Amino acid sequence: MPHHAALAIAAWMVFVAHRHNGGLPLAGPLAARLRAAVTASRADPQRLVGSFLDIQEIFGPDLRDNGGLRATLVDQVTRLTARSPGAAAPPPNTLPARSSSAASSSPCPAACEWSLTRP
Repeated sequence: MPHHAALAIAAWMVFVAHRHNGGLPLAGPLAARLRAAVTASRADPQRLVGSFLDIQEIFGPDLRDNGGLRATLVDQVTRLTARSPGAAAPPPNTLPARSSSAASSSPCPAACEWSLTRP
């Protein structure tokens, strides 16, 4: 799988986890499964990736059982959730605060103004 495709999947996993852990609703036919996957991960990138890959309606057995893909996704999720190089994933229920200056000057909707990583 191309690197950018794996990065996109990892970013989606992190987005869903941050949305759920931040108390924002998840909607859709797989919302309950997604919430359960995030809860089961306990903010551990390896568990998060494993929990998502186990959702058969999204990932078939060929992707679920691909060790190279799994390792790449774990690495990308770890990087996307790290607060600094080498740091562990942030604890659940944490979202970076939005700055008031960013809110007033950015054309981006509020949902995209927070970053997945913090300096």
